[in-house]
Amino acid sequence: MNEDKIRRAFDAVHAEDALKERTLAVVRAQTAGEKNARLVAAGSARPARVLTLRRRLAVAACLVAALVVGGWAWFTPTATISVDVNPSVELGINRFDRVVSARGVNDDGRALLSEVDVWGATYDEAVDRLLASADVSALLADGGQAEVTVVDQGDSDQCERLLEGVEACTSEHENAHCHGVSEDEVSGAREVGLSYGKYRLLLEIQELDPSVTADDVRDLSMREMVDLLEGLGGSDAGLAGDDAGTEGGAGAGAEFGDGHDGASRHEGHHGGHRD
Repeated sequence: MNEDKIRRAFDAVHAEDALKERTLAVVRAQTAGEKNARLVAAGSARPARVLTLRRRLAVAACLVAALVVGGWAWFTPTATISVDVNPSVELGINRFDRVVSARGVNDDGRALLSEVDVWGATYDEAVDRLLASADVSALLADGGQAEVTVVDQGDSDQCERLLEGVEACTSEHENAHCHGVSEDEVSGAREVGLSYGKYRLLLEIQELDPSVTADDVRDLSMREMVDLLEGLGGSDAGLAGDDAGTEGGAGAGAEFGDGHDGASRHEGHHGGHRD
């Protein structure tokens, strides 16, 4: 109700002018008060809505950050496990001991990964699936040699745990052996295009015959590489334990440490059949 309407309404009332003025003043004050109250209410509601929106945005930002950090932690490998028979496969293991990458180093390895699903599996499940696959188990039963190498990429505690789990896993498969090495020890593997397990054996072979190159052993199976090493007068640490007469047990060596001295710090073996 505006000022003119109020005044016309009071003009139609037959009362003393003083009474009209006093009444009109009261109506004006009340009207002004209601208007101010509406303005205050509207003004206070807007900051409240803005504050609520800001809080929601802050919560959403925290959730996004958590997802990004969690995703980074999940998909980032902190250790590598190399499984070598003739198929050569490298598994990237995250800090939660899950497989987040799998690479076939050679054609046989790529074919093996096309048949065996390891992504997202725990590291020991993945190793067991690979060793228990039809092709690999047939090779092992026929005297083949499986070398499982745990590569320490900076988290020695995790790699100790992985190596213990791998030892337990390989104990269920004949002619399967496991080793632990530092990343520095096998840093040249990628340069020459070999898996970590094959490269580790190549270094042992080259200590006895420096003329042997990566190309010479690239297409050899692990069994053939071990035979070459023994033919040169050497002995792989894993197999040496078998010769000592252990039955189905794990050979214990030095544990993972923080030194990189160029020698394997932990070597295990498991009994099986040896031709």
